[in-house]
Amino acid sequence: MYKIRSGLTLLVVLLTLASSAQIDSSQINESPYTVVYNHLYYLQQDSYDPGRAALSFPETNLKKERVAIMLKDFLDGKGYYIDLNRIPKNPEYIDNTSE
Repeated sequence: MYKIRSGLTLLVVLLTLASSAQIDSSQINESPYTVVYNHLYYLQQDSYDPGRAALSFPETNLKKERVAIMLKDFLDGKGYYIDLNRIPKNPEYIDNTSE
């Protein structure tokens, strides 16, 4: 009986943690900084999760995971360094070249 109660308690705790650990894509897309940070962070070796990295891309892209990986590979292959400190954190930011 004790094992069943312990198992159920553990299951409830794990389910609670799993549900709170899910990423809200609206939070990821709230600023240019969070989009880029999310994309790069989840394609690093120690935090590799292409599904989470793909949340940085629009819903219309059917192969978001593959595109996320390809973009990271391109940036790495060209030797580009993304300085996250130079990316705007303002959710209302509009690039003047896109107007």
